[in-house]
Amino acid sequence: MELACALALMATLGACSHEAAKPENSARADAAAAEAAIPSRSPVIVPPSPNPAVDHLQSNVVADKAAFQPEAATVEGDALTSTGKPGFVLFGPYATLAPGRYRLALNGHLDAPGVAGITVDVSSRGKAFAEAVVKDAEASGPLASLDFELARETPALEVRVRASEGARVRVESYTVTRAR
Repeated sequence: MELACALALMATLGACSHEAAKPENSARADAAAAEAAIPSRSPVIVPPSPNPAVDHLQSNVVADKAAFQPEAATVEGDALTSTGKPGFVLFGPYATLAPGRYRLALNGHLDAPGVAGITVDVSSRGKAFAEAVVKDAEASGPLASLDFELARETPALEVRVRASEGARVRVESYTVTRAR
């Protein structure tokens, strides 16, 4: 055992003294040779997005826990209902949609006395792809139908329903489907 330790120590000392005795140019040559032996770096592979692009959205706004501003809407049964105060009755889901032509169908009921109404839009990061103003009418079933086109994969896409002061709207569901 002692002999093995001594041999290992001698080998280590010999290697150290041998490295220390190398001329500077030889050490540089060894470093260059070691660097050349490192395989070239392969391209960086980006993992897929945690939210891959889809070509449709469907939401029952209450069951899917849609986002809304509490001062502008409340949950009543299976729908989001405006409070009569201005604000977003619905927004989200911040999904990524694939490029293509789409149609939004928003379902619910609107009772808008006078000029009160709602604005429905499809947007992403402040850019609206489609918008409609619905007011001065009672509507049931489809509140709005909007066609829009996405030239490229679009992240953070949301469907928004904004009520004006005094508007009474009930939003039940929406679908975004690819136009064929």
